[in-house]
Amino acid sequence: MTALVEFQRITCQDTNDSASDEPYLLYNGQLLMPEQGDVDPGDNRTIDVIKTLQGEARVDLWDADGGFPFDDHDFLASVTISESEVGQGQRIRQMKGNGAAYTLFYKVHPFPSA
Repeated sequence: MTALVEFQRITCQDTNDSASDEPYLLYNGQLLMPEQGDVDPGDNRTIDVIKTLQGEARVDLWDADGGFPFDDHDFLASVTISESEVGQGQRIRQMKGNGAAYTLFYKVHPFPSA
């Protein structure tokens, strides 16, 4: 079975850095949401991307810090999305780690038949 994941937005509750984060998301290792500039607690960022899902997929949240050679990017958290979530409406998943807290909003839809 194949499904579609409609990524809607991400909300920051707490940052990894003492100042702002610069979050980005990977979907099975591929860029899903590019770096979003300065994000502070209470900020939302729209994702508005649809991806194909077969079985399960991993979404990783990272914070872009400086850049080589000054500071490596910080891995914050990951969630696994499954085809079993088809038809469950809006999904809300917490992504917490390394001092940061974010909420990911998405929906999983059945793949349209031909």
